[in-house]
Amino acid sequence: MAREELSLPGIVLSKASVDGDGGARWAVRLPAHLDHLEQAWSVRVGEPLGGGTSSFTARAWTAKGTPVVLKVAVPDPDFPRQVHTLLAAEGRGYVRVLEHDLSRYAGCWRSWVLRQTGPG
Repeated sequence: MAREELSLPGIVLSKASVDGDGGARWAVRLPAHLDHLEQAWSVRVGEPLGGGTSSFTARAWTAKGTPVVLKVAVPDPDFPRQVHTLLAAEGRGYVRVLEHDLSRYAGCWRSWVLRQTGPG
């Protein structure tokens, strides 16, 4: 799928729109941000996963071919707390965070790579 053809679920767009212009910029710039994350974190982003309500979520693979999940959250001040909770758990009872970025682009791009759980 070409990144410019990226389709976001209506609920994700609705949640992003709560941030006004920031949410609109998030949606428009998402394809370029995915390109950036592929380079920065040495992952290959695959098909989007359904069911999310507050982030773009997709299958991804590390440079070694390990399946992971990439999430790029809509602008949300609660995102850092969520990441810190998962980091503190270190994979015990929660999914393990492999990469994260709480500060990119003045907080607009909050992203993480998670260890895939369940069937691929």
